Amino acid sequence: MFTLSNEKDHKIMINHLLGEKACSPQVVQVMDQLRREWFLPNGTLMQNLRPNAIGHNQTMSAPFIVASMTELLELSGGEKVLEIGSGCGYQTAVLIGMGADVYSVEYIPELAEFGRKNLTNIGLCSNIKCGDGYFGW
Repeated sequence: MFTLSNEKDHKIMINHLLGEKACSPQVVQVMDQLRREWFLPNGTLMQNLRPNAIGHNQTMSAPFIVASMTELLELSGGEKVLEIGSGCGYQTAVLIGMGADVYSVEYIPELAEFGRKNLTNIGLCSNIKCGDGYFGW
């Protein structure tokens, strides 16, 4: 069983993001609704402010990086986003939460399936294809 972050740790992460000028309240609100531990493999120790290992020598980006990448897209809802490298599906979930229609490509078959499973488990559509992204979607 993986180690869950407690509510205090989650709030520390959210307060950290709220204190960053690069993070809008909308992005932080979506990230507040998505618990990062939902996207981790069993047995993984939760690191709320840092990248987290997700297997296959890959990581889930640190929360500030996820927030910053999302913020830079300036999403208003309804945009189509092509994501290269789905990983565990966390960034995909944040983009969906911002109202984007996300198409994601993951090179590692096990991670593509893991990301699909994670998104399905929280009730989100999982447009994740397994491939190298060379030809896009």
